[in-house]
Amino acid sequence: MTYRDMQLGHGLKVLSYWIDGSFTSSKLNPGDIDITALIDGVASAPTAGYDDWVNPADKWKTLVHPLVGRTINVDGYGIVKAPDGTPAANTYRSMRGYWDDWWQRCRSTGEEMSKGYVEVVF
Repeated sequence: MTYRDMQLGHGLKVLSYWIDGSFTSSKLNPGDIDITALIDGVASAPTAGYDDWVNPADKWKTLVHPLVGRTINVDGYGIVKAPDGTPAANTYRSMRGYWDDWWQRCRSTGEEMSKGYVEVVF
């Protein structure tokens, strides 16, 4: 079962993933995958436990996930897309800008626009 399968199984409608981390680097043995899920807030129908799949951060790298039965080498951060004109729209835009900037910065120097990320759209 994949990370995406788990999100879909919890009623989350994923629009795209922003993928980064050592997985997208030249490292021969990447340690994990860093991912931001862009989730359609209107089209999603979250079930109990969904937050573990929206913003797990690195929680499941050290804890065995009860549904998967093992640890997962994922640092996951979600952004819930809200429609324009709603109170949550400003939070959505702010978080989208934050993560876009974050994934483009070099971790060792903090320089902005020194790298990028891969976006997978569904």
